[in-house]
Amino acid sequence: ENFIVTANGQTFDFVFGQFSIGPQLAESDSGCFPGPCVPIALTGNFTSPAGSLSFTGVFEEAEGLGQRSLQVDWLTGSGPFAFTTLEGGSGTFNIELIDFLEINGTTSTQLYNQSARITITSFTPGVTGVPEPTTMLLLGSGMAGLIISKRRRRRETAQ
Repeated sequence: ENFIVTANGQTFDFVFGQFSIGPQLAESDSGCFPGPCVPIALTGNFTSPAGSLSFTGVFEEAEGLGQRSLQVDWLTGSGPFAFTTLEGGSGTFNIELIDFLEINGTTSTQLYNQSARITITSFTPGVTGVPEPTTMLLLGSGMAGLIISKRRRRRETAQ
């Protein structure tokens, strides 16, 4: 994903992965909410910017009333990660996985997206780009017009 970063505190949501939830098999419920649930961990690595990812959370799976549900509460996020922009800017960001609750009421396995959120924690913009040729042409034309009008005034006052 590419994001246009302009300030601290910006957030960007994106699809991070998918959960596969099958159809109901039998009446069951892990019964962990509000009690202890099954702990889960997700780890991995970024290649650019380089850094390791580590998320922890808990999940509950339940079946009943012709459906199967999966709830995941993410407890930790990853970061900070450093980045640079094409313009020479730099900053840091954190990633958190967004809590997940999906229900499969069909008779087949369904895929559901797991979303993540990037939060920019610091940002220093880089140098702005080179002006476009049209901008430079307009600036040059304006300067030439000022010089010509100044010369005309001098000639008119000299006569």
